[in-house]
Amino acid sequence: MIGIMAAILLSLLAALIWPRWPMLVVPVVLVPMSYIALRYEWWGYGVGEFWKELAAVLTLATVAACAVIVLIRRYIQRAVRSGGATPPGAR
Repeated sequence: MIGIMAAILLSLLAALIWPRWPMLVVPVVLVPMSYIALRYEWWGYGVGEFWKELAAVLTLATVAACAVIVLIRRYIQRAVRSGGATPPGAR
């Protein structure tokens, strides 16, 4: 389970450090790879029932969280570059 948490945290950290859309590929690769490592007992004690479904849910949730991080970081960067955020509809 530690390997899976590490994969999720590394994915979120990658999205936070490099707020680019290609960073959404990181959790698509890391989370399933950590499950594969558990499945073949490269570390840990294997997987339980419904591990494929859980892997899919965690992968999608991590991709969604990374997308939110990228959106927020890009919004902040754009606001800083333009001299501050303006409310919608304001000129």
